Amino acid sequence: MKYLSLLLVMTLLGACAAGSKDDAGTGAAEHVLDCSGSDLDWEDCEASAKSVCGDGAFDIVEKYEDRGAFAAYDSARVLPTRLMHVNCRK
Repeated sequence: MKYLSLLLVMTLLGACAAGSKDDAGTGAAEHVLDCSGSDLDWEDCEASAKSVCGDGAFDIVEKYEDRGAFAAYDSARVLPTRLMHVNCRK
C-alpha cells in the first residue's frame, strides 16, 4: 500500500509527459502527450504541445480519454487517463 501511494503521488505531481514516434506515412514525428490525472486537463496537453513544437503550431491527430480508473485511497475520486497525439507543423 505504501508503494502504491507513492506511485500515485508521483503520477499526480508529474506534468504532461511527452514522447514521440515516427509516423511512417509522412516521416513526421508524432508526439504523444500524457495529461492524465485529476489535476490536468486538455488545456495542459495543448500547452505542452505548443512547447514541444517550438513555434506552437501543431495538428491534433488523436485524443484519447478514459475515465474508468479510481484512486486506491478514495474510490469516489476518478483519475482520468488523457493522451493527445500531435504533429508539429513545419
